[in-house]
Amino acid sequence: IAAGAAIAFWLPGTADPYQSPRLLALGAAAHWLLTRPAGGRSSLEPYLLAGLGAWLIAAIAAKDATYAVVGSYLSPFDCLTAVLIYAALVIGAARTGAGGGAAAEAVVLAALPVAAYAILQRAAGGNDPLLPAPLPTLRAVATQGSPIYLGTILAMAGACAAGIAPRRPRLALGAAVLILPALACTGTRGAILGAAVAALWLIPRRLAILALVA
Repeated sequence: IAAGAAIAFWLPGTADPYQSPRLLALGAAAHWLLTRPAGGRSSLEPYLLAGLGAWLIAAIAAKDATYAVVGSYLSPFDCLTAVLIYAALVIGAARTGAGGGAAAEAVVLAALPVAAYAILQRAAGGNDPLLPAPLPTLRAVATQGSPIYLGTILAMAGACAAGIAPRRPRLALGAAVLILPALACTGTRGAILGAAVAALWLIPRRLAILALVA
């Protein structure tokens, strides 16, 4: 439900521009999860902490480190505070026994209608009946308001699809049929590169050559 709400039902015209209520709600949920009795550290934590460390180094080294750490005035949802809250949510959920596989499937399923929306948006030449004006470029935005944000969502969904491929091959293949073309429709180079690296790391090794060619 949370994945669907975050991915499929976020529209620029209805979202709070400051994102403060959303971040407060997510922070409260993370606090509740982290303070519940836990069954020990999850195997996800070392990877999450390593990713946080790499993100922090990149943020501090960025040309505009203040933006990366604090966030812009109207968009604090991509700053250090938001990233820490999201990581705390994942760590808290994993500690309480929530299965990573189930979470990955939820992300994939929630991303499918968004991916289809992006493809249709591109096929219509940027003319979307839900938007007040045509897209300034042909780069799809779907429900996210920006091709960069959409690319990030689809890259994560693609990584989740690659991760569940060994046990849910049909779902992973069906997701790839929608997610990969939609990702291409965003024209977001960083997201495309990130999805490629994730796929090479996560998919079954026998498919690695095929993925590299793709």
